[in-house]
Amino acid sequence: MEAAMGELKDMADPLFRIVASHLAPAVVRIGGISADWYKYTFSMEHTDTRPTDPNDWPPFPDAPRNLSMGDFHTMLDFMRASNLSLQFNLNELYGRVCNFTHRPVPYNPGQWCEGNWDTTNVREFLQYVHDNKLFDGHTLYSFELGNELVSHLDPVANTNDIIALGAMVQEIWADAPVKPRVYAPSTDACNNPEQLLIMKNITHAPGVTGYTFHAYPGQSGTGNNSLERILMSEDWLRNGIMTGSAASMCFGAWNQGPRDGGLELLITEASSSWSWQLPPPAQNSFLHGMFTIPELGQFAAAGAGIVARWSFMEGSPFATIAHDYAAGGWKVAADYWLILAHKRLIGSIILSVDDGGAGPLIYAACGKAGNGSIVITAANPSNSTVDVSVQTESGSTIPTLPRFDWIFTAPGGDLIYSNSSSLNGSPALTIQRDGSLPSDFTGKYVADLKFAVLTLPPMSQAFFVLLSSDVNVCH
Repeated sequence: MEAAMGELKDMADPLFRIVASHLAPAVVRIGGISADWYKYTFSMEHTDTRPTDPNDWPPFPDAPRNLSMGDFHTMLDFMRASNLSLQFNLNELYGRVCNFTHRPVPYNPGQWCEGNWDTTNVREFLQYVHDNKLFDGHTLYSFELGNELVSHLDPVANTNDIIALGAMVQEIWADAPVKPRVYAPSTDACNNPEQLLIMKNITHAPGVTGYTFHAYPGQSGTGNNSLERILMSEDWLRNGIMTGSAASMCFGAWNQGPRDGGLELLITEASSSWSWQLPPPAQNSFLHGMFTIPELGQFAAAGAGIVARWSFMEGSPFATIAHDYAAGGWKVAADYWLILAHKRLIGSIILSVDDGGAGPLIYAACGKAGNGSIVITAANPSNSTVDVSVQTESGSTIPTLPRFDWIFTAPGGDLIYSNSSSLNGSPALTIQRDGSLPSDFTGKYVADLKFAVLTLPPMSQAFFVLLSSDVNVCH
């Protein structure tokens, strides 16, 4: 999950913490472009006073701004209470002057940064974290450096900063058997050769754990990439997720040495579109689940360690968890339920699937129980019912009974405008007033031979847990 810096007030809400805790274990990346300029202060007072309305935010860059240790402890308290893990974005542009015209093409004129990173403040912050024993590998999981700096910072300077941060963490935690992980550069330009060169040049750098990038394959979500069009296109869902934001190029570069060199690859912002202003169906709609299923399936099969949904909490109009101003309390995006089912059911071993290159999007993984069961995940964006048979590579049939079905459809068939999901024909799933999950959020047990075929209703998203598949690698 990915969150912005401005949501500290919500992190202290006990009800919000309950709703968030259902997604645990999970890594929450707190960052964004503002994080690049924060000055860390060592007061316990709350100091981030950014307006809650994005229309009132100052223009880029909006530094100087302070982030106090009181703010940072609020983040840690939230993570601890919700059993989540924090990946914290550090201030790489602190001390730089960022009012130059970009070279050689001014596609963000007046936003190019020159000068050196002033590391005195980040060193003081990291020393504070060390001395106060705030890093435990779980509540505070890792640090990340940079956020979409391709049009703001020279890639050689970016590389040098990453290497310097890795060395700094190694030095400060020299006495620790487990040290904080360091990730970078959180690029949004996998098609830029200089950004891919950063990946190569940080491989084997002491203290640097992995490379991070962002994936918004539907780009603006308008015109030929309108969400209503692409999220109902089997071809785009099968091919466009990897190519639309050039994610395939980041994976390709990773597989040419860095992966074998031990460098991890994380996607620290991901959604079908980066736009904040889309009409329905937007990124919190039921239809968006047609993207969520293949996104998770394809990125997992490619080896990504984390896929962080943009965004986790408000700051955007399509947050995973958002205020319910009408009813009070909190509401969730439709694919919250898909993510929750995915986390409960899917194990860490991803299985290869040949779905014939047409029809529903099909993926498979070992079940979380580790008892030989497998989980078939599927998205059917068509208007037709589709039956799915499951066979091994050699052609032998995999038993589909008994199993648990988790079949999600749009309540009342309102595919375009619904921002909720129905599970196995139940009423729309909703978070309860006390933050708990509805009692009907559970799979349907199926053992009758007449239901041996896996059936995907029109416009559905599904998980099938095959309890008797007895796949060797899944034990």
